[in-house]
Amino acid sequence: MVLSNNDRVAASYPCVFVDGPADAVLRTALDYVKGGRYTFYAHPFAGDVRLLRNPYRTVVLEETDGRSTRDIAFFLDRLESVVFDRSPAASEDYKVIDCDLFVSLNLGKEDMIQC
Repeated sequence: MVLSNNDRVAASYPCVFVDGPADAVLRTALDYVKGGRYTFYAHPFAGDVRLLRNPYRTVVLEETDGRSTRDIAFFLDRLESVVFDRSPAASEDYKVIDCDLFVSLNLGKEDMIQC
């Protein structure tokens, strides 16, 4: 399952579009993980501080047999400390970066995605 607030991703890949800021996408993903059916396919936070502030976020979840409390605890701790960049100046650049990171997950449909 893919969740995103990035219209570039939504235009090229089937996903649940979250109409809101990056933290809304992350909180929606967390709700799915808390439900016990999903876990994070890849780490939902960028390692670079500047990328971490990206206002566009695409998160991939995968179905799982059991609940991962480790994912939930780490996620909550990290989410509370992030300050997202809300300035419109670099909006398109942030969209492209988010889309490129999503494509790099290699989900098998890279040829469909146009960043």
